[in-house]
Amino acid sequence: MKAYLPGVISDAEKVLFEKREADPLDLMKKAAAEVYKNISDLLRRFDAITVLCGKGNNAGDGYELARLLKRDGFNVCCIAALGVMPATDIAKDRYNAFVEAGGKVEYDENAAKDIIAMSDVIFDAVFGIGFKGSIEKGSALYELIDTANRSRGKRIAIDVPSGINPSDGSVGGAAFLADTTVTITAVKAGMLSYPAKLFCGNIETADIGISSELLDSYENPCVVPDDRYVKRVLKKRITVSNKGDYGKLLCVCGSEYMTGAAVLSTGAALRAGTGLVTLASEESVIRCAQSHLLEPIYIPLSLEDERETDTFLQSVSKYSSILIGCGLGQSEKKRKALEYIIKNADAQLIIDADGINMLADNINVLKEAKKAPIITPHPGEFSRISGLDVGYINDNRISCAVGFSKEYGCITVLKGAGTITASPDGRFAVNTSGNAGLAKGGSGDVLAGLIAGLCACSGASPYECAAVGVYLHGRAADILREKYSEYGLLPSDLSEEFAKLLP
Repeated sequence: MKAYLPGVISDAEKVLFEKREADPLDLMKKAAAEVYKNISDLLRRFDAITVLCGKGNNAGDGYELARLLKRDGFNVCCIAALGVMPATDIAKDRYNAFVEAGGKVEYDENAAKDIIAMSDVIFDAVFGIGFKGSIEKGSALYELIDTANRSRGKRIAIDVPSGINPSDGSVGGAAFLADTTVTITAVKAGMLSYPAKLFCGNIETADIGISSELLDSYENPCVVPDDRYVKRVLKKRITVSNKGDYGKLLCVCGSEYMTGAAVLSTGAALRAGTGLVTLASEESVIRCAQSHLLEPIYIPLSLEDERETDTFLQSVSKYSSILIGCGLGQSEKKRKALEYIIKNADAQLIIDADGINMLADNINVLKEAKKAPIITPHPGEFSRISGLDVGYINDNRISCAVGFSKEYGCITVLKGAGTITASPDGRFAVNTSGNAGLAKGGSGDVLAGLIAGLCACSGASPYECAAVGVYLHGRAADILREKYSEYGLLPSDLSEEFAKLLP
């Protein structure tokens, strides 16, 4: 799937207009016609249909759709949701065309609420892709949208649901809760990220003739990983190769009461295809891991022993990737070891769990890494290292992840429903695979090991490895859901399943 920032689509339209390859009014008419085509199966002849219209070009789409519905004999009414006529010339043109066809436009708020409450189908054409504000409680528009959201009718958004930010997926105040969104030209990046995704319902695309080639000619920072993306990023292995060709990964994971984290992360790295995997951990962890995993090299290590730690740290230069943090526990001596690795290792670093938590008091150390580290926080961990409230993070997932990556020069994998992977250069991936079955202890350890393994062996960029790892992790969970259910799938099932999806 492809998704674009709204600015890319606006720029593409401007080029077509400047070259006179398209006319704005004609595109508006086509957009309405394509929306009509997409939703025609949802309509019944006896439906009472209401179209909520704003004052911009999105309103023009709404008035034109209403005109087409009235032409075909449907009982349709438009509501001027902002209490005014359209402000743009082409939207005014479609407003006048609807009125001249005998269409009714309601301006009174109380009458409008009654109409909405009695509607069988409600279309939202209030705000389009330029919306970046907030629909505040107490406003007339808030009341209208609230009435629509509580109604019994089908709710269909034209292009994007009003109230969501289609760039970053945030929601300001209220938003139209669509059962279906018919988006124009292409999916907008923010529509796939939470919380905005909750308001989009089923997403369909209306093609108005703007080619993907034109859209792809613009710089678009968003990617939505899928099976094709995996095949592009991960190349098949050559016949003449050996273990040395596929990386050396060091896992500094596990502690006395969190042995499973080491087993899960190290096992995932092996299943990802790493040539040589070394687990450095406490002896109790190694004894547990040895009973599950035959392939790794094991190094007994107590990070609480300074002499042992100093000797160990001198050897980290021989690894191509280092995973640190899964089940590691926290202490001052472990924090110092982590900071030493960040500052001195030439390897690609993947920092998870307790590794992230130990960075909270000195997050600027990330800027001293020789390569952009990958961090894999859940919202609680991200709150500790960013200082942001968890609620704010969950409401602004794309902007939080991208902003943090830019500031600290790292690759951020902000976990949760619709995991965001962000790069220091502003690129980001919105993940659409996975399900609630992943909400179990150990899932994150598998993800960290998978990403670390791909970084060690694939030759792809760390950002791509992280985005692919997140997708495959979720894809494996989707397959396992069919076998065990979301209740029953276990993190320990994931590695074997995602391994089947690799080239």
